[in-house]
Amino acid sequence: MSEKKFLSILESLQTRSIIAWFLFIPIAILNGIAREFVYKPMVGDLIAHQISTAIACIAFFLLAYSMIKKQAVGASSRRLVLVGVLWVLMTILFEFSFGHYVDGVSWERLLADYNIFQGRVWGVFLLLVLLTPLLAKRKGK
Repeated sequence: MSEKKFLSILESLQTRSIIAWFLFIPIAILNGIAREFVYKPMVGDLIAHQISTAIACIAFFLLAYSMIKKQAVGASSRRLVLVGVLWVLMTILFEFSFGHYVDGVSWERLLADYNIFQGRVWGVFLLLVLLTPLLAKRKGK
């Protein structure tokens, strides 16, 4: 493979999207650690969850935007929605597999974070993840 082709692949929307998502993993883990050991003892579980979700939203958007802004401007809305859907699916898969099998969280507790009627706002994060590619296109214009 030529250097030009390799650089072209590195600059593609798909590649940069996957890299951005994987770069977010350590940020998400550190955010979870901070939630459990810093905010939760001070404000309780629900507010700690809400603070952590807000931080995750800001961090993910800033990271993803910085990674795909140039590519998003020239991409079709359909392609950007597909990127958002891929990110959401990867996030849910990671959350449930890491949360349950690595962190030992019960399935009930993982599902409880989706109950907006109980003040759980994790769904807001997933909505932001879904919309970030389209927001990057709009902001980049």
